[in-house]
Amino acid sequence: MKNKRFLIAVCSAQKYHNRREACRQTWLQNVGPSSRYFFFVGEQPIDGEEPDVVYFNVPDDYGNLIRKVQAMFYFAAACDDFDYLLKCDDDTYLVEERLQSLVENEPDVMGYIWNNSIKSLSGGAGYIISRKHVKALAEELTPTATFEDVEVTLAARRLGIPITGTNRLQCGHGQLPSLKNDKISSHWCNAEKLHEIHRQMRP
Repeated sequence: MKNKRFLIAVCSAQKYHNRREACRQTWLQNVGPSSRYFFFVGEQPIDGEEPDVVYFNVPDDYGNLIRKVQAMFYFAAACDDFDYLLKCDDDTYLVEERLQSLVENEPDVMGYIWNNSIKSLSGGAGYIISRKHVKALAEELTPTATFEDVEVTLAARRLGIPITGTNRLQCGHGQLPSLKNDKISSHWCNAEKLHEIHRQMRP
């Protein structure tokens, strides 16, 4: 089976240059030919442009994260060289080469599911969206919503798009990706944690 192509969208902010640099020094070094990535931030560059960063004309704060993600979806919808969009955060470690096994059954939307009343996706752990749904989701998102991952979940449900849960994308540090398991991501990682996981993955 031909490898699926991934567009990896890493949500960031102007002030988190150190986080972006830690990603570049660790897991982004191992992004294979079937994937490409961008960081996405709000507003125009303050200290000079970074070549792998896309700048949107939206506020660069957490309260407007949904607007940044909506702009990200529209950016992706204009691209035709990917099969799946993966959205994660700049404090997430991702084992890119394991993504192929995650989409063997060609899910529509997949991610870690929070055990809350909404059973929403975790935006930090990373969720994937089939390209065929990206534009519709961008148009369906409510730009005034408080929590981006909750709104993406609700938008998918309003559109009747199936959501598949997986524990291979991890919201916390319960089981870090390693050579001894099949985990793909871990969220809430500072630079030190990103390097720690990377040393275990690339001894």
